[in-house]
Amino acid sequence: MACFFNQTAVPASYISDTEITCRPPFIANTTTLDVTVFGYDGLVADGTLSVSCQSVPEIERVQPNSATSAGGTLVTIFTRDPMDAQNVERVRCCYGKHVCSSGTIVNASVLQCVTPAMESGSSTLTIVLGTSQDSLINSTEVAFRFVSDPHIFNVLPQRVFLSLNFTISVYGNHFVSSDELACILRTEDGDLQLSAQWLSKELLTCSQPHEMMEDSVANSVDALVLLTFNGYDMIETGFNVTLLRPPDVRSIAPTADSNSQLSLALIGIDFDTGLDLLCKTAMGHG
Repeated sequence: MACFFNQTAVPASYISDTEITCRPPFIANTTTLDVTVFGYDGLVADGTLSVSCQSVPEIERVQPNSATSAGGTLVTIFTRDPMDAQNVERVRCCYGKHVCSSGTIVNASVLQCVTPAMESGSSTLTIVLGTSQDSLINSTEVAFRFVSDPHIFNVLPQRVFLSLNFTISVYGNHFVSSDELACILRTEDGDLQLSAQWLSKELLTCSQPHEMMEDSVANSVDALVLLTFNGYDMIETGFNVTLLRPPDVRSIAPTADSNSQLSLALIGIDFDTGLDLLCKTAMGHG
């Protein structure tokens, strides 16, 4: 069930046989609107209603709710109620009280803006709508955060086995804790996302259950390490890691060198010359 204010639809709630409620959309000016109510089986009621709809647009949510202080992050704003987009001529997103960037209307309930360069720290986000009446209307505000780009010093280890529950440590500065914090391993075949844990402003760890990694990577590959703190901005660390398939030992055979020293030869696949392998033997009892 829905109410149509002119051409703008909003959800309707059935109260009784004589009452239906719906929140009017954001309309840029006070006007007389044609109101039509449609149910599941078609038209329910129609008529005209004089409403004053120069209300305050309410921001329902923002994705992402943080951005790099360097600017350039695409932010999507979802409003609680639909807008009469035909009467909105300009859109701006304002951060704090003094810095704004232009925006666009995607549809009656979604707007987008690209963040400007800002100092790092907590801020607020407000959308400002310019109407056909040459007036400006401010929305409600939501919390927003700008984060400095981290400087990465090192990523260790640089070679990891895919068969192990490995952990990669990322050393740098300006790391921030976030629910969307993640590490990305970028290979020629695509991106692998690893869960990340914030330990301090100078240290992050990245890890992933080995079963998922083995399903994602068929052969040993080099991967570029990236970070994201909001799920949208990808920060290049400048470091690579090599993802190695574990050695697969098919057989063991005794052998002797030129000095008649006996040793064991491991025969198999996926051995890597860059790894130091240690052989251990267990003595049986009985």
